[in-house]
Amino acid sequence: MSYLTTQVAIPGRMLLAAAWTDGDSEAASPPQLDEPGNIRLARRAGRVGLENLGNTCFMNAGLQCLSHIEPFAAFFLSGRYKGEINATNRMGSKGQLAETFAELQKVLWQSERPAQNPSEIKRRLATIAPHLFQGYQQQDVQEFLAFCLDGLHEDLSRVSEQLPPRTEADEEADEKSCQGRSEEFAAALAWMRYLERSKSFLVDLMQGQLRSSLCCLRCGHKSRKFEPFMYLSLPVKQEMCSVSDAMREYTKEEVLSDDEKWKCEKCKAKVDAKKKIDIWQLPPVLVIHLKRFEFDVRSGYFRKITTPLACDLTTDLSSFCSSKQQQGALYSVACVANHSGGYSMGHYTATCRVGDMWYRFNDDRVSRQPPDEPVVGESAYILFLVRRSLEDGYYSAGHNSPLLKQQTMTMPELWPHHGPNQVSQDFSSLMKLRKGEPSESSISNEKPLYVMKLPTLPYNGHDDVKSDNGSSLFKCSAPARGDPGVWRFDEPLGCLGWQLVVKFCLEGPQGPNMRAEGQSIWRSEFNAKVKQDATINFDENT
Repeated sequence: MSYLTTQVAIPGRMLLAAAWTDGDSEAASPPQLDEPGNIRLARRAGRVGLENLGNTCFMNAGLQCLSHIEPFAAFFLSGRYKGEINATNRMGSKGQLAETFAELQKVLWQSERPAQNPSEIKRRLATIAPHLFQGYQQQDVQEFLAFCLDGLHEDLSRVSEQLPPRTEADEEADEKSCQGRSEEFAAALAWMRYLERSKSFLVDLMQGQLRSSLCCLRCGHKSRKFEPFMYLSLPVKQEMCSVSDAMREYTKEEVLSDDEKWKCEKCKAKVDAKKKIDIWQLPPVLVIHLKRFEFDVRSGYFRKITTPLACDLTTDLSSFCSSKQQQGALYSVACVANHSGGYSMGHYTATCRVGDMWYRFNDDRVSRQPPDEPVVGESAYILFLVRRSLEDGYYSAGHNSPLLKQQTMTMPELWPHHGPNQVSQDFSSLMKLRKGEPSESSISNEKPLYVMKLPTLPYNGHDDVKSDNGSSLFKCSAPARGDPGVWRFDEPLGCLGWQLVVKFCLEGPQGPNMRAEGQSIWRSEFNAKVKQDATINFDENT
């Protein structure tokens, strides 16, 4: 078996991909790029609120964040999820959770209503995970998100037949296979073992890999382990200033002693040891959980760490990685789940990017994020970062969709561990270590390279949107003739879906106020009632 390098055409770039051949046989066709089609968005797309059903702000904030990750929303809106539902997986809900999220995307991206009642969505979620909705107690959005991601992973599993659990003998055999080989080989082998039992769209989108290292301080014996992760839980301390400080703390070496001693395999005893966690491979979408709650020994209660942590909207994470990132490590913030208040109380909201604008989602209220306030503020609790891939040009023109590589046993060249210029010997050796033939659903070989993106949003940055004080922003112009018409704007005129052009003349406290066409005006500037009839024309041409 030989390893060949081919090129796959992608708009704006050329992607190096790999094709496998047997002996002198003709090279296989290069993987083709798959893009979703036939997705229609409402004019209010992405700016629909969710009503609070009684302490369900944690659910609303979590659902808004997940639904504003563009490839996540497009995956369900395009209908691709239907071909990947695993109805036989005993760990899943037979597709119920996946169908629930598909309905949610329709509500948030294809509805013209300003807010939706999520009671049916809550009912379905409560059927699958009743512990998250018992009584009216406030729940943790991080726990809710973990349930959603794990549940969707099982519902969309591409493994049709589970292998038996791995034994201690299996682990020892793999350790022996890694002797004398590189760290990258060991990482790829661990990734292969994970894919033997666990593959899904969520793995393609959000799964990364960590390296955990231990070193005995008595004999110097070392142990390493590569493990997958769906999100990073970073420690937060009072003296920190930024999310980067939390990342450095997470990857900092620590000493295990006292009650945390490690049992050394060589010493056959519990010993002091050095422990370090390294980020080995980052996923296309990185979820960061800021651990703001800790147990206070003196008071006997949990408390919240309110330290504000700054974060640039675009940041390079390569300095926190211990291996090369084939698609780069440049990330941009897409969504933020916020928590205000103390432990076991308070309120959750979401801040999400829609197109090239930022919006606040406070249950059923959706408002423009004030430009003078940071997107990642002092209430930031969970961050969703999307990779700006080096291989494609899809992070542009209002889109936030990186190239995805389907993680499959049959195409290891698409794993994140090897570039096309590396020799094929490692891959060949890995394939010999597979446990039987890979058991995968048919979808895994159709379009291994794909971009899940939404159509261009049907509105621009000058849309009608509520402000925090309840005002609505309009474009206005005076009529050519006629008496001033004085209006009280109790409700927004029109909807968020199109640019509203109101043609009328306003009278303020100082008399008639003539505005030039195209100027902006806040309805809170005027507090009067309708004095006479007037004509309001709605221009739907954006």
